[in-house]
Amino acid sequence: MPGSLWTLKKVCAYVWKRYWKKISDGSVSDYMRRWGLTCQRPIKRARKQDSSRI
Repeated sequence: MPGSLWTLKKVCAYVWKRYWKKISDGSVSDYMRRWGLTCQRPIKRARKQDSSRI
């Protein structure tokens, strides 16, 4: 799947494209939770942040 962030919609679309199976957002959410996967957001950092000065 292109992109580094996965959404429920992207996972549903991938499953349809790959396996020709429709799956609901709720089911995808349940599967992800059972497999220990959680929603994660990228860390927001200033573009010119100097990590050595923090």
